Amino acid sequence: MLVLRISILFFIISGILNPLFARQGKNTAVNGKEIHDISGIVQDSLGKPVIGATVKIRYGKDSLVTHTDEDGVFYFENFGSATFTITVSGIGFSDVVRRYLNNYLKKTIVLDPIVLKQSVMELAEVKVNGTPSIKYKVDTVEYRAADYTVPPAARLDELLKKMEGMEVGKDGTLVYQGQEVSQAKLNGKAFAGGEVKQAIQTLPASIVEKIQIIDDYGDFAAKTGIKDGAAKKTLNITTKPERSIGTFSYIKAQAGNNDRYANELTLDNLNANRVIHIGGDLSKTVNGIASADPISSSLNGDQFRPASQGNTAMATPAISYANEWNGALSLVASYSYNYLSNDAVVKSYGDNFYSRGLSSFSSENVNDNLLRAHEFKFQMDINPSKANFFQFTVAFVHHSAERQDSALTNALNDFNTGFEYQRSQLNNFLANPSTDYNFSTTYLHLFSKPKRIFSSQFSYSHERNRSDLEAKTRYSYYQDASFLNLVNDSLTNLLTVKSDRLNLYKANLVYTEPLSEFGRLELGAVLKLSNHINSAISETQGNIPGGNALPYTNDFRFNFTDTKLSLVYRYGNNKSDLSLGVALMPSLLSTLEGQKNHNAQFRIVPVIKYSRSWSMVERFQFSYTAYNSEPNAQQLQPFTDRSDPNNLVLGNPMLKTAFTHFFNTNYSRYFPNQKINVSGGIDFRLYKDRVVADLGQFTSELANGITKTTTLTSFANKNGSYQAIGRYGLSKQLNNRAFALSFNGNVVINSMIALSNGSDYRVSTKQFNERFSARIAINNSFELNPYLGHRLISSGYSLADVAPDHTSIAQLALDGKLSFAKNFLCSFEINKNFVKGLSGNVSNPLIINAGIEKSFFKQRSLTLTFNCFDLLQQNNLIQQVITPQSNISTLSNPFSRYFLLGLRLNLQKWSGTPQRNGEPMKRRGDGSFIN
Repeated sequence: MLVLRISILFFIISGILNPLFARQGKNTAVNGKEIHDISGIVQDSLGKPVIGATVKIRYGKDSLVTHTDEDGVFYFENFGSATFTITVSGIGFSDVVRRYLNNYLKKTIVLDPIVLKQSVMELAEVKVNGTPSIKYKVDTVEYRAADYTVPPAARLDELLKKMEGMEVGKDGTLVYQGQEVSQAKLNGKAFAGGEVKQAIQTLPASIVEKIQIIDDYGDFAAKTGIKDGAAKKTLNITTKPERSIGTFSYIKAQAGNNDRYANELTLDNLNANRVIHIGGDLSKTVNGIASADPISSSLNGDQFRPASQGNTAMATPAISYANEWNGALSLVASYSYNYLSNDAVVKSYGDNFYSRGLSSFSSENVNDNLLRAHEFKFQMDINPSKANFFQFTVAFVHHSAERQDSALTNALNDFNTGFEYQRSQLNNFLANPSTDYNFSTTYLHLFSKPKRIFSSQFSYSHERNRSDLEAKTRYSYYQDASFLNLVNDSLTNLLTVKSDRLNLYKANLVYTEPLSEFGRLELGAVLKLSNHINSAISETQGNIPGGNALPYTNDFRFNFTDTKLSLVYRYGNNKSDLSLGVALMPSLLSTLEGQKNHNAQFRIVPVIKYSRSWSMVERFQFSYTAYNSEPNAQQLQPFTDRSDPNNLVLGNPMLKTAFTHFFNTNYSRYFPNQKINVSGGIDFRLYKDRVVADLGQFTSELANGITKTTTLTSFANKNGSYQAIGRYGLSKQLNNRAFALSFNGNVVINSMIALSNGSDYRVSTKQFNERFSARIAINNSFELNPYLGHRLISSGYSLADVAPDHTSIAQLALDGKLSFAKNFLCSFEINKNFVKGLSGNVSNPLIINAGIEKSFFKQRSLTLTFNCFDLLQQNNLIQQVITPQSNISTLSNPFSRYFLLGLRLNLQKWSGTPQRNGEPMKRRGDGSFIN
C-alpha cells in the first residue's frame, strides 16, 4: 500500500503547512479542548434572509469569519468554545454585536435568528458570496465555478480538473467520486446529444457559473419526483447570466507526420434557453496513447477500462438545437454522424480454464474495423396548463459495422486425457448492420388538491441486428510443442447469416395521494413486454474430422414479461427524501419454438431509498433496488449450433430469469473552512439464478494416439455469485486552491460461480486501485501535476489445476505547464509503468509527450501549437482481462511516435444578460430561464 502511505504523509504535511497559507483573520489556532459546530440565520426586519452578510465569531485570540448563504444561514465548524462573541455586518445594515454563553457539553449549537436593521447610509452595491464552494443537496452536488481559477482561454475540462472529486481523462472521460458521468446538459437541457466529451472539451470555462453533478433517474422522475431504479450520473453546466446571450466558436487544426491529423470545429449560439450547437472532429491518431492517461486507463465504474488499440481515423459531425417558449413548449433535437476506421496489430496470450485441465494459447491478430453510425434524438415538452404536462421523445440509431480479421493461434491443451498441440489460422469478414428506434410519450396531471398526481408513460422500442459472417479457418494438430510434426489438417469455410429482432413495449402508471405536507402514498405499476425473434442460416464446408456440419436454418422466438406493482410511502423535504414500501415482481419467460417452456416467477421485494442532507456540505444516501434480466437467444435456443465444428453451443430453453439485488450507499462531506472534501461509497450486488456458461468437453482420436477436444457450451442457472465495490476519495485545497492534494481509489471484489463439464467452481477476483495526485499552480503561469497510481489484481480459482494469479501495475506520471516570455507556453506529460506478475515479454514503458505553443491577443484567442507524442516510441502497455473461464493478456504496439503542428482559435461575442420587461430573467435551479 505504498500509495496509501505516501498519501497519508502528504495530508499530514498539508495540515502542518495549511496555517502558513491561510489569510490573516480567517482562522487562527484553536487552543481549547472543546469542539462545537455553531450555526444561525441572519434576517432583515421583514424576516427575509440577508445574503452575503459578514459573520465573525471570536473568543479570546481565536476567531473565524464566514458569510451567510442564499438562505441567510451561516455556520462555523469545530470552534473551541461555547462562550463567544458574534459580530454581524451587511451592506446597508447596521452592525450587530452579540455575546453568547452556552452549555459547553453541547456539540451542536443553533442560535436564535439575528435581525439586522436598515442603515441610514447607503453604499454602492457590493456583491459578496459567502456560500461554500461545494454544496450537497438531496440528489445534486453543486460547485461554484468562480472559486476555481483557470486561464482565460481554458476549456471546461480544465475547470473540472480543479474541482474536488472530479477526474478527467484525455479521451473525454469524466469520473466523479469513482463513478463515470454518462450525460451532459447545459442549463438543464441535453447539450450536443448529451455527449460528455463534446461538452467538456468544447465549452469555454469562462461561461460557467455552476457545475452540478446530478443523480438522474430520468425525465419521468424529474417531473413526478418518483425515483425508481438506479440513477445515472449527469453533468449539468449552468452559465453566467452575462454569458447566456452570445456566440462562440472553437477551431483546432493540426497536421503532422505519418499521415496524422487532428481537427475540430464547434460553433455555439446561446440566447437564454435557446442553444444551437454545430461541431465535429476530423482526426487520425494513435489510440494507444490513451494508455498514458491515468484516468482513461484506470477506473470505469466497477471495472478497469483497457486502453484502445491501433490507429484510428475518425469523423464526427453533429448538430443540436434546444429552446423553450414561454414555459409552455420546449424542444431538444440532435443529429450526429460517426465515421470510424481502425486498424490494429494485437498480440495476446493466456489460459482458458476447464475442470479437465488448462488450455494455454498465444495469438497474433491483424484486424481492420469500419463503423458508420447515424443517430437522431428528439424531445418535445408541452405544458398546456399548470395541471397538465406532455412529453414526446423519438430516437433513431443506424449502425453499419464491418470487420476483417486474420489471426494465427497456437494452443497447448494440458487435459487429463493427454496433451494436444493445435494451431488455427483464421481469416474472416463480418458485416453487422443494425437499426434501433424508440418512441415514448409521457402524460402528467396535477389535481386541484396539492401533490395529488397521476402520471403515465408508454414507449415502444425496436431493435434489428443482422450479421453476415464468412470465416475460413485451418485447424492443424501436431505431434509436439515444436509445431513441426503435423498429424492432421482440416480447412473449414463457414457462411452464416443471423438476424435478431426485439420489440419492447413498456407502460408505467403512477398515482400519488398526499397524506401530509411532506408525506404521500404512491401506487405504481410497470409492465414491460419483450418480443424476441431470431433466425439463422448457416453452412459449414471443409474436410472436418468427424464430418461436415450440415446446412441448417432455424427460427427461434421467445417472450419476456416483467411486471412491477408497488405501494410506497414517500416523505421528502429540502433536507431528506425517504421511500419505504413493497413491490410485487411477477415475471414470465416463454419460449415459443421447439421445446416450449413457460417459466413463471413471483418475487416480493422491499422498496427502500433514503437521502439526507444535514447541511449544504454533508450528504448521505442509501438505496436498495432489484431487477430481472432475461436470458438471450443463444442461451435459450433449443438446438445445438454447429456452425463452428470445434466450439458447439447448446441452448437451454428451461432457463429461469436472472434476478439481482442491488444495495448502494454514499457519504460526502465538505469542510469549507479547511477546504477538505471526503467521500465514500459501497455497491453490493447479489445474483440469484444467474445464467452461467458450462464449458463441456469431449475428445476424439485423430491418429497415432493424438486426440482432438471439442468444446460444447451449454447454460444453467446458478446461485451464490456476488460483487462488492468500495469507493473512497479525499481531497485538500491550500493557499486559495493554488495547491491541491487528492487521494482516490476503489476496491472491487467479485465472487462468481462458474461451470465446467457440469461441475461447479468458484472464481474470486480482487482489484485494488489507488490514485494519489497533487497540483501546484502559480498565477496560471506555472502548473505541475505529479501522479502516483497503483493497481493490484488478484484472482483465484477453486479448480485444482489453476494457480492463483497476482498482477501489480504501478504508474508514475508527471505533467505540467510553464508560461514564459510573452504568451509562450511549454507543456509536457511523462508516464512510467511498472508491471509485475504477468508472464511473457512484459515491458515497463516510458511514455513522453511534449508541446510548445504561442498565444496572441489579449484573451489568447489565437494559439499556434506544436506537439510531440510518444517520443521514445514505447507505447506498448500490456492489458489483462480476467473472466470466470480465462485469463488473457493483450499487447498492441502501433507506430505511435508522431508530431502535430497547428493552431487553435477561440472566438466569443456576448450581448448581455437575458431580460424580460427590462428586468433580468429569473432562473430555475438547473440554470434554465423562466420566460
